[in-house]
Amino acid sequence: MSNRYVGENYGGDLLNDLTLTYLENIEKYEPICKRGELMSYTSRSMAICGFSSNSRFYYKYKKHAEKLARKYPIHILANKEDVYSVINQNDIDDQITEAFKVLEEIRWFDAEVFKSYYLHSHSLKSLSDATGINKNTLYQSIQKAKDYLQKNKKRIG
Repeated sequence: MSNRYVGENYGGDLLNDLTLTYLENIEKYEPICKRGELMSYTSRSMAICGFSSNSRFYYKYKKHAEKLARKYPIHILANKEDVYSVINQNDIDDQITEAFKVLEEIRWFDAEVFKSYYLHSHSLKSLSDATGINKNTLYQSIQKAKDYLQKNKKRIG
């Protein structure tokens, strides 16, 4: 059932998270079990946890992949839920790998700033604070890398 909501990559993780939640609050779920409603409650919980950006499951497993898919400038998704399926996760990984190969063709500094900015979810300010490099310099490097990736979009996929 969990695979249906979040795909095979995350199905086991969703089930594990819900099981831990149930075990942490077992007395809360005893009345639900006695009424015979545990399966429908579990199904509903999986749907909520699988698609809610406020759930513990989202923060543990899905946030990073979703952020890459949303922010990476060369990737286009059919819809938000497809980010988590096996095929599309492999597509994302392949495109990111190919984008890194393309980035090897530009100045090392521009490529590394771009990777740090997108992969580690930095803002210009946080990256500037962490590195001591001027925000304008960082912005220009990120823009150069973005422009180069846009020019080579066909190679990336």
